[in-house]
Amino acid sequence: MFQIKLLTIILFWVLTFIVLASCTCVKLPSYLSNQEYNSTDIIVKAKVLYTRLMEDKKHSFTVFKIMENYKPEVKEKVIKIISPIDPESCGISFEANQDWLLFAYKKDTVYTTSKCTRSMEFIDQKDYKLYTDSFIKTYHKNILFLKSKLN
Repeated sequence: MFQIKLLTIILFWVLTFIVLASCTCVKLPSYLSNQEYNSTDIIVKAKVLYTRLMEDKKHSFTVFKIMENYKPEVKEKVIKIISPIDPESCGISFEANQDWLLFAYKKDTVYTTSKCTRSMEFIDQKDYKLYTDSFIKTYHKNILFLKSKLN
């Protein structure tokens, strides 16, 4: 009996530590606001051309080809992005040929992003059925919002 109580207490503390150590910015998807749109330097659908681990081994350097630009004032065709890779830092692991919906901020000559900026792998409409209805409704409405900004 004592062993079960002790095991329960240990399990509780381990789970508490894991939750506290994980990325705190990630939240359920919400609707994109005009304020968020205006404050983000670049919002694009882009394909990963190249990615590598940086010398600090905590960040990746990734080159993307812009496929669709949701901020008309951005003129680049290719962008360079630095992102943390550690999940505890809301990092993102990019892989060659993946399509991403990127929300990024300019820092000197490169952009930065993380899961906290809303960046996520792009979801094609044919794949919507793989996700929950509430998530896809929010995601799709945000894509429509972004497209409306182009008009």
